Amino acid sequence: MNKKTGEPELGDIDAKDEEGFFEAMDAGEGEQFMAVRPYVGAIVEPASHPAPNPEAPTENWQLTYVYGYKCEEARQNVFLNPNGETVYMTAALGVILNTDSNT
Repeated sequence: MNKKTGEPELGDIDAKDEEGFFEAMDAGEGEQFMAVRPYVGAIVEPASHPAPNPEAPTENWQLTYVYGYKCEEARQNVFLNPNGETVYMTAALGVILNTDSNT
């Protein structure tokens, strides 16, 4: 930068070099080729598969008891409701535990 005029100075670079100074280059297929999305080359659609079924499954599940509570990464998510039952979340399930009857 020329301090007197405020114009940028190119120094030794001629006009030809100036145009290609920030030219995009192809990275090629070196060792970093799959570094960002390594799953792209590993996931392949099967040759034959059944057509997707948009209908809801016919199975119905009834939970009888939930075993366990992961408290290492969850904080302040166990509460008592007005009935005195313990209320907490585990996985994608909301649990209301009656500690008297253990249900």
